[in-house]
Amino acid sequence: MSKLNEEVKKELASFINSLDVVLTPSDLRAPKDLFFDSGLVVFEDSLVGVDEVADCLAEEKRKVFLLDNEYDDYGFLKALIEANEKGQWLIVDCKIDPSPQMISILKQVSDRNSFTVPNFNNQELFSLKINSNTRIIFCIESKLLEKITYPSFVNLFGPVIRI
Repeated sequence: MSKLNEEVKKELASFINSLDVVLTPSDLRAPKDLFFDSGLVVFEDSLVGVDEVADCLAEEKRKVFLLDNEYDDYGFLKALIEANEKGQWLIVDCKIDPSPQMISILKQVSDRNSFTVPNFNNQELFSLKINSNTRIIFCIESKLLEKITYPSFVNLFGPVIRI
């Protein structure tokens, strides 16, 4: 991360810290579910990339997944499950418009920190609750973000940073 200026390093550190927060319901009568966000990093500058975001986390705390095939729902799910089992952060290097199934998973995770998909892992319905130590960070170039077909893509994420 030596090529990054101090201001960008501080912005990334603040972004990571804001994602690290886990909230509990303020209403004591509410279920004891924990709430946490996924994040979106939008690259405006070619000097900053996924490696710089990943370098903000210890190697054992992160898993990087290259999303460059819109039909690779299985690969995305597998990476998310592996990261979740280890309590890692899944950093998605998004190079294409995510498929409707990926959008559905992100919507469910953003709404309730869990998801259900049909016909996966030899199960008719596969459900997974996201580990409270796991986060999803989508990294995408601003030019591609403008071409994403799902109109509310940015709204699927809590903290969003443009660097």
